Amino acid sequence: MNVAIGVEFATRRGRPLSFRVRIVRILLIAAALLTAVAPASGHGILQGSSPGANAVLPSPPSDVVLAFNESVDAAFSRADVMDGSGRSVGRPAQVSAGGLRMRVVLDRLPPGTYTVRWRVLSRVDGHVTSGAFLFAVGEATAPQGRADTGDRVVPSLVLARWTTLLAGLVLAGVVVFEALVFRPVLPTLPPDTARLVREGALPGLEALRVIAGGILVVAVLFEFVAQSAAILGGAVEPLARRAVLVPLVESTRAGWSLLVRAFMALILLAPARGPWRILRAAALVWFVVVTTVIVVLGGPSALQSTHVTLIVLVGTVYGLASVIAAIILPGVPDVRIPEGHWIRPAAAALLLWGFTLTSHAVAGGISAVLVDWLHLAAAAAWIGGLPALLLTLRAIPPASRAVAGGGLVPRVSQVAGISLAVMVVTGVMAARRTVQVFPALVASLYGRALLVKVTLVLCIITLGALNRFVYRPRIASGRDGPALDRFRRSVVVEVALGVVILLVVGVLTTTPPAAVTQASRTARTIVLGGIAGDLRVNLSLSPAEPGWNEVRAEVTRIDGGRSVVGANVQVVLKALDHFEDRAFGLPAASGGYAASGDVLGPGWWEVRVTVREGGRSAETRFPLIVGAVPQEASPDAARLLGQVQRQMSRYQTWREEEQITDGSGNVVATRLEAQRPDRLRYRTSGGSEAIIIGAVRYGRERGGEWLRDPLPQPLDLEGPYAAYFEGASRARLGRADACPGEPCRVLLWELERARASLAARVGTRTHRLHTLAMVAPEHYMTSRLYDLDAAVRILPP
Repeated sequence: MNVAIGVEFATRRGRPLSFRVRIVRILLIAAALLTAVAPASGHGILQGSSPGANAVLPSPPSDVVLAFNESVDAAFSRADVMDGSGRSVGRPAQVSAGGLRMRVVLDRLPPGTYTVRWRVLSRVDGHVTSGAFLFAVGEATAPQGRADTGDRVVPSLVLARWTTLLAGLVLAGVVVFEALVFRPVLPTLPPDTARLVREGALPGLEALRVIAGGILVVAVLFEFVAQSAAILGGAVEPLARRAVLVPLVESTRAGWSLLVRAFMALILLAPARGPWRILRAAALVWFVVVTTVIVVLGGPSALQSTHVTLIVLVGTVYGLASVIAAIILPGVPDVRIPEGHWIRPAAAALLLWGFTLTSHAVAGGISAVLVDWLHLAAAAAWIGGLPALLLTLRAIPPASRAVAGGGLVPRVSQVAGISLAVMVVTGVMAARRTVQVFPALVASLYGRALLVKVTLVLCIITLGALNRFVYRPRIASGRDGPALDRFRRSVVVEVALGVVILLVVGVLTTTPPAAVTQASRTARTIVLGGIAGDLRVNLSLSPAEPGWNEVRAEVTRIDGGRSVVGANVQVVLKALDHFEDRAFGLPAASGGYAASGDVLGPGWWEVRVTVREGGRSAETRFPLIVGAVPQEASPDAARLLGQVQRQMSRYQTWREEEQITDGSGNVVATRLEAQRPDRLRYRTSGGSEAIIIGAVRYGRERGGEWLRDPLPQPLDLEGPYAAYFEGASRARLGRADACPGEPCRVLLWELERARASLAARVGTRTHRLHTLAMVAPEHYMTSRLYDLDAAVRILPP
């Protein structure tokens, strides 16, 4: 896959569109900013791969599969597998329909070490990540390279983001300052002072707005080039090709953000007089109208369909009408064109929204985007408005500066106080989503950058408190000139700190969130320990969540602990709460047997591991709950549970095989016999034996001497599994299954007092319970019941 994929974009919908229509379509894509996005985790981070990083394979794989935490763009994502000489040994990467998997089909690989390099563009937030890892075929030792998962900083992107944020916040800050401070304060000042302020400050504010807007237009172009270069693997030259540039602009969030911010910057740069006033309002309304049409027609995907004709028609008709109005209306006598004071604040709001199009917030849905936008708006109102305040105070003649400051400073302080409250609340909300756990603050680049930002913000808050509670009261009197000078110097320091904070924000906005990178590094691993004949099986599942998982088995002999090599290991997953079976083999790998893939779905599962060796076969089973399991109670299930409880209470003797593992690899298997009302005999896999008769317990370890101990109270057996029926709730029916001698139905229920979930196979004719599985904290149990009411005699040893 290479930059020629742009040609496929241009023609994949059939006959290529004309270049003029393409240009109009590119402009219309700006309206996509209001399209909803699905929640995800932000940045395309590698979650797992097959083969895994630094794996040693005894035989060459047929392909390499990469699993990502979120959907990636098939057109702008690629992966290569290279041998030791740097030669590609695979075909062009293929991306799955959902965008979560990337597959490279390999040629026949000779023994050696291979490098997998990948680069993906997130379809969620438009960020680019890349990385690499090693694997070996037929080597004696594993490669020692450190896997690169893509969580690093790109300096050019940080610089570009910093520049656009700085220019964008200053531009929006000037607008907010004029709307919330300058215009409201002018009528409160003495007429002469108000005139001096207006005449002295307005030209400077206009110049600051033009400079910030011009820098922003250039900066967003620079940022788009930097982002495109990252998407294309560091190359800038392909941007000169229409087949590459057009898809980048119209099909990526980097392109959408470019159009939105540049479009709003041009609106804010337009003069507030004559025909420009009409064109400003028309352009803003045009944007809203076209946005509405795009959203109604299904979002940005409408621009890739036949709907583009309707969108072009609406945009063109409205645009021509606006231009005609701008030309004719100013020349019509007695027609008064409204000032349109709302235009610039609305454009500034949409300008800030353009920044959120490529922020981490889009991975959290509409609510997270709103929080991010409020954070930016508050920063623009406070930090972005400070340069406008400094310029205004400097433009006022010294003789009138104290009086003007007495009106301006309290108003600025009020806006800053509200903005600070909004920034703190939204900042905490965003941090909870992007960091989630406290250790990630120091364990990730994102977390450390966030700590630096918080430290600088605390400094700027301290200066703000000094301005509000010390300088503001003195300035409000209108007579303390030195206080105003000290206030101005303090604001200069605030602005300098704000510039540094924005540089840190540039790192934060181009770095994968800590919640993503730490989750990929500290994925939960469940180790289910089991006994299969004379073998010990430890089955590891990571992260034991729906979707991509790494499954590894270690097989050892119970007698001696020697590893079993060359066996055939098969895993069968049988859903208990719905009808689904999954099966796969575990090929031999370093340290045991391993495979990875999209093997786990949500639900209640029975995991069966079969080990075949030298004509012999041994099996062990584990219970497992993956993801969120529905727990709606069923009246039919509740009736069946009652029938089972009554039936089980009738049995007088029984035998049972039980296996319990703690999720960390420890396991105990037990065989027991029971005779009501008060006799029990059992033996564990560790060699412990016990006989309980009434209030006396006889026990011994590994065939040693029997010891007699009294019990606090006599044993009282109420029937097989009686304790698991007490307090049962949310009973529901699972799949139909087969049991010895009769058909079965899986019955599921909860034990809230033990925080346990249970699943049992129940005979549909006899209402007896054949098997029972339980999942509780650090407790995975499977049990098989047999020989009900058989001849069982339990006597003292």
